[in-house]
Amino acid sequence: MKERGDGYQVSVGSEMPVEGDDRREGSRRARAARRGAGTWVAIGFVVSSALVVLIAQNTDAVEIEWLWWEARIPLAVLLLATGLFASGLTVLVGTIWRRRRRRRIRHQDALQRSAAHDRDTGPEGISPAP
Repeated sequence: MKERGDGYQVSVGSEMPVEGDDRREGSRRARAARRGAGTWVAIGFVVSSALVVLIAQNTDAVEIEWLWWEARIPLAVLLLATGLFASGLTVLVGTIWRRRRRRRIRHQDALQRSAAHDRDTGPEGISPAP
């Protein structure tokens, strides 16, 4: 084993942190993050399986009429398209709402800074003489 300057002891072909090395904590966080990723993979698998069952059980075509447009599509496709459209609309509205909120907050902050500056320097921008 050979000691490196960064707290590691190195043998041929391996690098392991020694006891008391702060990087061990980082590896614990990395393992925790990987466990969290595994949870999301499992959830994705369950949702994907449910979608496959939905599609398999709803293959009958339904007729859609909207204004002058008519179509016959499988019910599963209609449900999935509706869900995707609703999700996209939710993301769009949320994005617009957050941007407007951030802009309003920035504007309020600028007004407060301007009022504080005016209070310190006077309305003409001239500092009062002591």
